[in-house]
Amino acid sequence: MGLKLWGKLIEIARGYARQGTEFMKSEKLDPELSEKLIEIARSHAEERGWTWIGDAMIVNASFKSEAVWSVRSNATWRGINVSVMIRKSDLAIVHSGYAPY
Repeated sequence: MGLKLWGKLIEIARGYARQGTEFMKSEKLDPELSEKLIEIARSHAEERGWTWIGDAMIVNASFKSEAVWSVRSNATWRGINVSVMIRKSDLAIVHSGYAPY
């Protein structure tokens, strides 16, 4: 793949990030906050009957121009993943999804 094409793909991805598609960046979180975010996401999953397994991953993200944390279960594997986006300002859930396979 040529460098020009690669640059164009990066430009397109950044455009999606500005439109509300999640854009993730790692950040060192306070352990108490991390536990709280995981508990919010796990409770949300349990309310919906979604399976929560494995370790969780928390990253900075953006959703519809809002700063959120993206919490994902079973983070090292593909499938059986719960994904919950929690708004930073008030810890409200703004989006969630489940990939059972």
